[in-house]
Amino acid sequence: MNFVITVRSGSYKLTPFGIKLVFLSEERFETAWTHLIANKLEFYTHEKLSERQLRVVVRGIPPASPEFVKQKLKKSHNLDAVEVHAIKRKGEFASSATPYIVTFPKGNLNLKKLN
Repeated sequence: MNFVITVRSGSYKLTPFGIKLVFLSEERFETAWTHLIANKLEFYTHEKLSERQLRVVVRGIPPASPEFVKQKLKKSHNLDAVEVHAIKRKGEFASSATPYIVTFPKGNLNLKKLN
């Protein structure tokens, strides 16, 4: 099957695994996605920015359980975290403060609001 791709608003790149498409608008992404589905082409995609949860690294908190960090964020800063994971450190960094990866629900928060 021959397949021609014309990208007017974005870019494309040939990779060892296929063609990587980058779209500058969600409308163009949706159009391409619909076309790929309709033609039963094999592809994969990542979440759209608007649907992605916000993940941040929080540092400077004394060692505590992830559940305690989640409760503290809610109580002290009124922030609803979906998940909190402690980053395990090894070697010379093991004794320093534990950083946490905190996931917030999509659309409710951005980095500007966190500052």
